[in-house]
Amino acid sequence: MFEAAATIAYLRKHPEEFDDYFDFHFIVAMKRYRFMEKYSPESLKELTPEAIASTQNGYARVVSRYTDKSGRVSGRWSKKSFYAVCEELGLQEYHLTFYDLTSRIIHGDISGVMAQADPEPGVLDVDIAPSEAHVEMAFSSAHFVFVLAVGEYVAMARPDKQAVAEQVEKDFVAVWKKNSKDS
Repeated sequence: MFEAAATIAYLRKHPEEFDDYFDFHFIVAMKRYRFMEKYSPESLKELTPEAIASTQNGYARVVSRYTDKSGRVSGRWSKKSFYAVCEELGLQEYHLTFYDLTSRIIHGDISGVMAQADPEPGVLDVDIAPSEAHVEMAFSSAHFVFVLAVGEYVAMARPDKQAVAEQVEKDFVAVWKKNSKDS
């Protein structure tokens, strides 16, 4: 959800990049098509000729925008890394804290595993998420990202609902301020 909220915020700031965001679908669709072609050709019979043609034509139309000088097709829609997007939006602290940590935990890299290790000296007892140890962080992070997403959506698509976005933000502050006092 954090990625979606940051992407909405970035595209609102850079509407000229919306086509790159949207058209990346053809890059992903062609990757899936080629996978099916190689490993599951029988599955291709379930696709309509129109769907296949749409993927192939769309890919041919947009691939040059995602291809680097060495001929490799990019694995992301933006020329910027997600961290650079977050940095531009002033969200780098969220990227470096909960997003990076949870991403490492979800993907099982050693930093994510070690971040969950029991701090007791001499013991490597990993408390794999989800665990009760991380519930408050998960709720507060998810709530924050919801507030961000609502605010960006309202600003982009429903400016007439600005009061709703402001109330959602006030409620977030009130809930977590109260929660920190109760702890």
